[in-house]
Amino acid sequence: QQKEYKNEVKMRRGYLKHVTPRAAGEPPGDVVCRNSKKFDLNLLPDMDEDQ
Repeated sequence: QQKEYKNEVKMRRGYLKHVTPRAAGEPPGDVVCRNSKKFDLNLLPDMDEDQ
């Protein structure tokens, strides 16, 4: 339940708008739509919510 909460916080802060999945070996970017089909919140690295 804690992980779901953290993911929700990331979404509310617009975190997904600035991060793309690294599965393809690509660096973080502003575009996520092309990778949206294979995008998984569980693949995101843990972040400090205060930063």
